[in-house]
Amino acid sequence: MGIDERLVSILIPAFGRKAMTVCAVECSLATGAGEVIVSLDTDRECIEEALREKRDQRLKVVVQEKQLGLWPNHLALLRTATRPYIKFLQTDDLILPGGLRRLCNEMTPQTSIVSGLPYYLDRSKGVAWRVEAGTQPGRWTSSEYLSRAAVAGNELGRPSYTLVRRQCVPIEERYWCDDISADWLMNLAAAGLGEVAIVPHGTVVCGVHPGQEGGTQSFHLTTRRLAKTLQTLATFPDSRYRPVISVQAGAAFATIARNAIGTFLRGRLPFGGGVLQDIVQLTRLIDRSLLATTDGLQAFLRAIVSRHMRARRIPVPDPLLPPDSSA
Repeated sequence: MGIDERLVSILIPAFGRKAMTVCAVECSLATGAGEVIVSLDTDRECIEEALREKRDQRLKVVVQEKQLGLWPNHLALLRTATRPYIKFLQTDDLILPGGLRRLCNEMTPQTSIVSGLPYYLDRSKGVAWRVEAGTQPGRWTSSEYLSRAAVAGNELGRPSYTLVRRQCVPIEERYWCDDISADWLMNLAAAGLGEVAIVPHGTVVCGVHPGQEGGTQSFHLTTRRLAKTLQTLATFPDSRYRPVISVQAGAAFATIARNAIGTFLRGRLPFGGGVLQDIVQLTRLIDRSLLATTDGLQAFLRAIVSRHMRARRIPVPDPLLPPDSSA
C-alpha cells in the first residue's frame, strides 16, 4: 500500500519572503522526496544564493527572468518536474515530519489525489489551531467525491495540502491563469480521474500572516476567479461536473451579496471592474432544471450553508515543536 517518497516532486513557487522560502526548502529536504524544485519569481532578495548552502543534489533552483505571477509560476514548476507525483508547497506553509510519508501511504493505484487536513499557525503571535468544519478524513470513488464537491466546494484545499498524480493535472496555460482558482480546478480535475482521500491533521502547517494573497484579493478578483473557474470547468466533457458547476454558481450569489455589502460599508462601490459581467456569467452557468430537482435543491441549500458556516477554531500546541516541548 502506498508509494515511495522518492517518486514525489516537491514544487515550491517563491515570491520573495526569503526566510519563509528557506524554511519551506528545509522542511522539504527533510522528507524523502525524489526532488525539490524552487521557482523564484525573479530574485530581488538573493534567495538563490542562500539556497546554494543547502548541499543536497535533490534541490534545483530556477530563477525566472520576469515575474510570472501566482499560478503561472506553479505551472512553470509543474513542467519542470520529473517525478510521477506532485506535492506543491507554498512558502507560507510547511510539511511536518512524516507528513509526506502519511500522504504517500494513502496513494494507491486507483487514487488520483490525497489531501491532508492542515494545522494553522500564526508565527507572529505564536498561536496554532485547527478548524472544526464539515471535512473529515475518508476515501471516496471519483463519482462519490464529485457529488460531494458540489456542496463542499474546494474541500481539498490549497496546493500545499495535496499530493496528486502528475498525469491527472492539466498543464495547459488556460488552466493556470491568475484570474481563476487554479488550485480548485486542479483538485476537481484530479478528482474526476480516480479515488480521492483525505487524511487527518499532521501532514502540513498552513502559515497565517497579513500579506497572504487570499486575504488581500479584491471583491472583483474574488468574483472573477469564481466565475472564470466554473466557466473553465464547464469546458470539461465529463457530465459529472455539471452539478458542481450549477450548485456552486447558484450558491455563489449569497457570497457575492455578503461581499458586496461589506465592500459598500467600507466606502467602495462593489460593482465596478467587471463584477456585473461576472455575475451574468455565473447566472448562465446555472442549470435550472438540475436545481429544480429535490437532490439539486438540497445540494444548493447545503452549499449555501457550507459557504457561510463559521468554522470553529480549536487551539492546538505549536505543531512545529516536539510533542514534549512546552508551548
